[in-house]
Amino acid sequence: MKISKEYRNDNELIPTTQLGFLNSILSFLKKDKENIHNDKQMFIHSILQSLSNNFINMSNVISKLYKSLDYAIEEKNQEEILKKYVVNDKWVEYTKYNLNNVTLDKVLNKEAYVGLSSQLRVKDNLINLIKKDDHIILTGPIGCGKSMIINQILSNLKSICLIKIDCNPKTTAIELIKKLSNNSVAINSANGKIWKPKEGIKFVLYIRNVNLIEPDKYDTISLIEFLLQILVYKGFYDENLEFVNLERVQLIISMHDPKLKGRNQISTRFTSRMKLLNISNPTDGELN
Repeated sequence: MKISKEYRNDNELIPTTQLGFLNSILSFLKKDKENIHNDKQMFIHSILQSLSNNFINMSNVISKLYKSLDYAIEEKNQEEILKKYVVNDKWVEYTKYNLNNVTLDKVLNKEAYVGLSSQLRVKDNLINLIKKDDHIILTGPIGCGKSMIINQILSNLKSICLIKIDCNPKTTAIELIKKLSNNSVAINSANGKIWKPKEGIKFVLYIRNVNLIEPDKYDTISLIEFLLQILVYKGFYDENLEFVNLERVQLIISMHDPKLKGRNQISTRFTSRMKLLNISNPTDGELN
């Protein structure tokens, strides 16, 4: 199956490069390769779930995939496909699997999360990516539960140094550098200055609404360019032009739909290095 550049441009939520598109899809395939990839139905389901993380219109993709593989699946409805989950080589529904052993005390103590099937799917993907130290962009409409899901996951991680930034149109990299400095221990080594987290084993930079920031006259967003520098070079140059190495940094970015008024496009050089996730508003079927 070939997905054209034109189709991607029309249906991608977050624009990215061809390589970024492929890397993001492959990162969501289930890890049990021997079982999943030997079962055509499970493999197709996994591919469709991966594609849905950054596509608006999945109907054409689903039909193309069926046709190219000359294979029919009972659940040709996107909603039904995305409600499935692999447990012991079998497909079960998210709601049936994830609500086991959930009690009111666990929910109140943030030890458990009760959500709709689409939210549970996103949560499952987020947990797997965070465990692998992947860098993540989660996008979706206002009020769909992005922050709620991320906060619930992060509240159960005890070995991290969490740094949170709520962006506005004037947010710059300086604010993030100050927070990093306040939460770091500076060490001089043979490789130069190193900032290590005061608490935990890694920095988790949780940045909300990054596409609210206004671009400068060169049409760039300074905070995005700073984050890209961290991703590529594992550090940054401080105000004295001395390079600061950052040990173990993970980025988690949430933002509203880039097509909304007042939102700005993010550089594809940056998005190509991120794993892209999308959460949508619940369907009528989920609410019934």
